[in-house]
This record gives sequence, C-alpha cells and structure tokens, in this order.
Amino acid sequence: DFLAESRRRVGQAVAATEAALQSIGAPTRPSDGALFVWADLGEWATAAGGELRLFEHLAALPGGGVLICPGSSFQAPTEGWFRICATAAPGDHLSVGLKRLIAGLASVGSKRCRRGSA
Repeated sequence: DFLAESRRRVGQAVAATEAALQSIGAPTRPSDGALFVWADLGEWATAAGGELRLFEHLAALPGGGVLICPGSSFQAPTEGWFRICATAAPGDHLSVGLKRLIAGLASVGSKRCRRGSA
C-alpha cells in the first residue's frame, strides 16, 4: 500500500542520512516529523568561521544534492545545529548528495571528516 511504502522510503532516507553524518562524528537527532534530520555541525561551523559561513560554503558546493538549513532559522537552541532534509531526493540521488555534503564538510578543515567517510 502507498502509505506503508512511503513510510519505508522515508525511514530509509532518514537512516542513511543519520549514518552518513555519524560516520564522521556528527551527532544527529531525528525530527518529530521524520522528514529531516538535525545534525550538530558546530565543529565544522567553527572551522568555517560561523554557522552562516558554513551554510554559504555548503550551499555553494557544485552539484548540490542535499537540502540543508542553519538551525538558527528554526529556533535551534544552540548555534551549529543544521536541519538536513532527507526526503527531497530519491535514494540514489540522496547518496550522491550525502557524499558531496561530507566532502564539503571535510573541505572546511575539521579533523573528524578525515576519520570517517559516508
């Protein structure tokens, strides 16, 4: 049935997003609605010169593929949390986008990205 299949796909996308972020040591929290993932990218925001600079850096990556917004746009309690939409692209596109996201985070100079990969 359509609803069961949609729930399965959303669950897979959220799980893949969480796994990619956790592989580089970024703490995650699922959203209440499960369409996006909260990620603590504070270490990378600091390395980039702030949350807005990290957002601008990631938004300028060639190819894109991941919808990401600074948590400050959604009243996140602390700077450095980002909201990442895990359900805006089909699974194969999400995988490519997550690899680009991880590479973009690595390019700001955090040591964590060198320890893991998506």
